[in-house]
Amino acid sequence: MLVAFIGLFVLFVAGAAVMVITVLLRRGRASVKQASCGSCQYPIEGLTGMTCPECGGDLRQVGIITPRRNVTSGPLLWIILWSLILPFPAVFISRLIWVSLPVSWNNTRYITLHPADDETYVSVSVEIWFHDAPDANVYEWASFQLNDAEGSAGDPFVMNLANRQWRVGFDDAQPFNAESVTAVDVAGWMHEALDQREQDDYQAQAQALLAYTATAAALQPMVMGEQFNNVSINAVTRQSRPDWVFPLAWTFWIVTWLCGIWLIVRRTRRAASPTVTAKSRIIDIAAK
Repeated sequence: MLVAFIGLFVLFVAGAAVMVITVLLRRGRASVKQASCGSCQYPIEGLTGMTCPECGGDLRQVGIITPRRNVTSGPLLWIILWSLILPFPAVFISRLIWVSLPVSWNNTRYITLHPADDETYVSVSVEIWFHDAPDANVYEWASFQLNDAEGSAGDPFVMNLANRQWRVGFDDAQPFNAESVTAVDVAGWMHEALDQREQDDYQAQAQALLAYTATAAALQPMVMGEQFNNVSINAVTRQSRPDWVFPLAWTFWIVTWLCGIWLIVRRTRRAASPTVTAKSRIIDIAAK
C-alpha cells in the first residue's frame, strides 16, 4: 500500500514538473508594449470601438492590458503549488488510515511426512490453513494428500480442526461427515487411496498423522515417532486488508486534486475580471 501512495506522489510531481517547464517557457515571452486586448493581446492603440478586431472579444469584459501590466501565467503557478503540496498530506493521511484498518491473516503451513517402514506410498503432504484469520497463529482447516511414485494417490482428506468434521475431496457439493474424525476414518481413506494393504495396517500411521497435525496446528514442536522418520515444514503468513481501500484512496485523492484545480481556476478568473475604478490599470475606452 505504501508503494502505491509513493507512486501517486511521483505522478503528482511529474505533472507538476511539466507545468513548471510550461511556466518557464511562457515567462520568456516579452510583455506588451502598448495597450492590448486582454484575451488575445492584440494591439488596440487608437481603437474607437469596444470590440477587438482580432478575436472579437468585448474589451469591457476581457479587459485591456497596458504596458504597466505584464503577461502572467494565470492560475498555472497556483496549480503547480497545489500539485506539489497535496501528495505530502495525501501519503501521510492515507498511511494513518491504512495502519488503523483491521488486519486479517492468511496462514498456511505445509508439512511433508515420509513413512518409516512402508513402501506403498512415498510421502503424505499435510496442509493446514486459515484464510482471513484474526491472528497470525490460528489455523482452521487441514488436508492430507498421499503421494506414491507416480504422484498424488487418490483424493485429499479434508477436515475442520475446530469441530473435527471431515470429508474426502474438496468438492463443496459433498457434505462433511458430522462425526468427529478418528484414526479409523483416516486409515480407511489411506486404504481406499492406495489399495495395497489392509485397512488395519494403516491404523498406526493414521493415528500418528492426526497427532502430528494437531501438534502443528498448535504450533508445538513435532516429535518424530516410529511411523514417520522424516518431516519438512514450511510456513507462509501474509497480512491483508480490505480490497476496496486501494482504489478508494486513489479515487479520493485524484478527485481532491481535480477539485483543487477547479477552485484555483475559478478564483483566478474572478480575480481577473475587469472592474473599472479610478485607480484601475484597465483603460476604459467607453469613458473617453
